[in-house]
Amino acid sequence: MMFNMLRVLNLKKYFGGVKAVDNCSFSVSRNSITALIGPNGAGKTTAFNLISGLLKSDSGEIQLSDHDISRIGAHKRALRGISRTFQQVRLFSNLTVEENLLLSLNGEDGDFFKLFKKESDHTKAINSVLEAVGLHDLPQNKRGAELSYGQTKLVGLARALLMPHKILMLDEPVAGVNPVLRERLKNIILELKANGETVLLIEHDMDFVMSVADNIIVMAEGKVLANGSPSEIKQNQQVLDAYLGKEVQTA
Repeated sequence: MMFNMLRVLNLKKYFGGVKAVDNCSFSVSRNSITALIGPNGAGKTTAFNLISGLLKSDSGEIQLSDHDISRIGAHKRALRGISRTFQQVRLFSNLTVEENLLLSLNGEDGDFFKLFKKESDHTKAINSVLEAVGLHDLPQNKRGAELSYGQTKLVGLARALLMPHKILMLDEPVAGVNPVLRERLKNIILELKANGETVLLIEHDMDFVMSVADNIIVMAEGKVLANGSPSEIKQNQQVLDAYLGKEVQTA
């Protein structure tokens, strides 16, 4: 029996008459990679923002490690173990790489860098996370504004990893990246899972999703349309009709 790191139960969020998330339920197993996919306007980003606390749900429940976090703010959810990235990477452009990463070190124990508890170990933690995302050669005194788009993506991922967490939420990790960086990110995410991470991601690149995900949740019109393994999703006629189309069906 697999342990659910995250459970979303009957989640709802309406904007006026628009049902952005409509009675949505799904779970994310520990030490797995789960992808949330669907057409534009399906409710994926709204669901992400509801889980991380950037939006308040109208009703429903969100459980992290069997603890109800539905009624606490985004800051407290982060302290409970939710760490996320954004499609548009939000680094502080006037701070150095090191300073951007130091913001994630709050002295709390975490799954990824639980050994680095003392201030004297911050340098070791930063070096380790940069190595994990393949940026060990990046000068740490380089400012956010001086980074390339790809470097910004990787530093954003490093910052999310450095934040003590139980689940890592990635919002379109390969959006806008070149094929080389796309492959690099795929290998990084698979390595994270091999090291015990639990990942929930939104992504439109279906080749990428099919190559990394253990489980795929398909949303459409605010609801969960289907939930299953990549092979099951590829063969689901509802999903093919609503989103994936004939390309996946014949792949």
